Amino acid sequence: MKVVAYLAFFLWQTLVCADLSWQLGFEKLQSEQRPVLRRERGISTIRTRHSLPQDVRGSQRNNNPKRPRPLQNDLKILDHMLVVISFSWNIKKLVCLDRTLTEIRSYRTKVDVIIVSDFPTRVQRVLEKWDFGSLDVTVWMETSPDVSSDENKYALLWLHRDVFARALETGSHTAYLYLEDDTKLSWRALVSWACDTEALAPLGFQRGIYRTEISPITGDFVLLDPIAPFNLSDPPFPVVRTPRTVSCSPGAGVAAHPAHRCYVQITNPFQGLWLATRDQLVVFTRSSVWSKQGALKYNTATIAEKDVSELPGIIMPWKDWGYPEKSNGMNLLIDVPREYMTNNVVPVARARKNPTKYILSPRARVEHVRNGYSGSEKLHGKILEDDFFTV
Repeated sequence: MKVVAYLAFFLWQTLVCADLSWQLGFEKLQSEQRPVLRRERGISTIRTRHSLPQDVRGSQRNNNPKRPRPLQNDLKILDHMLVVISFSWNIKKLVCLDRTLTEIRSYRTKVDVIIVSDFPTRVQRVLEKWDFGSLDVTVWMETSPDVSSDENKYALLWLHRDVFARALETGSHTAYLYLEDDTKLSWRALVSWACDTEALAPLGFQRGIYRTEISPITGDFVLLDPIAPFNLSDPPFPVVRTPRTVSCSPGAGVAAHPAHRCYVQITNPFQGLWLATRDQLVVFTRSSVWSKQGALKYNTATIAEKDVSELPGIIMPWKDWGYPEKSNGMNLLIDVPREYMTNNVVPVARARKNPTKYILSPRARVEHVRNGYSGSEKLHGKILEDDFFTV
């Protein structure tokens, strides 16, 4: 009888311990997968610990988690960047400026930021209330243009060139970026630009980007500047193919990837920004279109207009661009290769879900934060990003 009692007690103890071990293991698993609330600049984001990317997990051990780790690679183009932003004072657009600066703060390299504004004191007071960690932001304004006169209309858009010219003489920057205040350019897109720049430079081309907005109807990306689909079987300009592949290892937060191999010149080359290496900026400053007067007087077609004027959606910079467009796009008309309208091309990629379908490479995408065209009656912002190419 005692033997039976001992066996029963032993069996009961074994079952209890097994149940307790299972509960402890389950609770541990739950704690590992429980969402972690992270607050950055007043914005709450929820992620599970298992879903945190490697660079974020590593930054938790950093003494200064607010600033990403510096770039560790041989991509010298992005060693030291100068970013200039034009911001015409508008209280409603401060949210766009905040998002633009927040994106720049994520760049994994040394960055200097200068904001050119018509009301620098007001902008400076706003920036003092925002926290951008160690990001160096300067507000600059040499003269206050009289925006009420025709001669100085949009004059603010041209002042970034004075900043770049001075920096070229006194600074040690390796890359230069001009942005409008409502433009989001990701670090991944910058790395892709740098890799492609090395591949395209021997061919005489510059790597371009394309702007997007969010469709208010579907939530998909739509192209902001092109107003007609692009026939990839019969392109208006020859497709550019690089003879070699440049492989880059950008370092923390960005996977290594090669340069693109295929590029096209889209029908409206306006970008709303411009990027340049130090060598490219030197060429730009010495050109006839660097000055405001030279850019506005430029009216020379780079190719015969009769070759492209009848094609759908063609926007010719020397003929169709207005005053503000010429303030940040004239570098595309320097040393244009034969048979092309401008010197910039945009990379083409295969769609992930459908490898037989060609799309504009997402690594060249720039977001127009203000989203002012896709929901309007204007022609711009109506073509879905994935439906741009036709065959």
